[in-house]
Amino acid sequence: MAQEITSKLISDMKTWSKEMDAIAMRLKNAPEGSLNISYQNNQPIYYHLTKTGGMTQRTYIRKKDLDLIRKLAQKKYDRALRRVLLKQIRAIDRFLKDYDPPAIRDICKRMPDDLRQMIRTPFWDDDTYVRQWLSVTYPAAPFKEGAPEYYTARGERVRSKTEKIIADTLYYAGIPYRYEYPLQLKDGRIFRPDFIILNKRTRKEYILEHFGMMDDPDYCSSAIEKLSIYMQNGIFPGDQLVLTFESSSHPFSTNDLSGLIPHYFM
Repeated sequence: MAQEITSKLISDMKTWSKEMDAIAMRLKNAPEGSLNISYQNNQPIYYHLTKTGGMTQRTYIRKKDLDLIRKLAQKKYDRALRRVLLKQIRAIDRFLKDYDPPAIRDICKRMPDDLRQMIRTPFWDDDTYVRQWLSVTYPAAPFKEGAPEYYTARGERVRSKTEKIIADTLYYAGIPYRYEYPLQLKDGRIFRPDFIILNKRTRKEYILEHFGMMDDPDYCSSAIEKLSIYMQNGIFPGDQLVLTFESSSHPFSTNDLSGLIPHYFM
């Protein structure tokens, strides 16, 4: 969340700074003077205010001189907009100089290990947070008798060679994950996603489902049903739900994770 806030503010500053440059160019080419408006019988009457020898001169603008009215109106707006944008840019700049969420978590990091184990706080440093996240215990789902045995670099048994590839890729990249962690959906059903993955930086959890037999019609139908259940429970592909696929003609490889890892999990 902190990173999203900072990114939004920096994006706003860039957009507004660019607009400030455009305003400066428009004001440079704007007519001299300013626009004054009065009303008679609810109808606007436009005047062009200019200064000559320290005196302000008010000249009536005929309605057919619409281009001059528009330019002076734009000038009036641009001056007001410039003042507000400058104020907002300065406010964001001051905020970003003082805004330092990592400093909150670093308090824990600076404490001795023995004391760190005694405190309670929602502001754990990243290492402690990940360690606690990984320490959650849960019963493993059973395997069918005679099923092939695949073991990850972390020593856990998984159901396929592809799941081993995914698990080991995450492990060696330093990305925390839980394999087949029981997840209760909003409708009360318990799902065991292939992987639940933690982004250490944002602390957002993602579900990664791998669909490995997409050329099997029955398997494909089951996969579609599973996706439908996720979406009915507010878990959408591309947001919290990350998907990978393979078929007999398109086997899975680590290249399939090369774009997903930095986009979602780091």
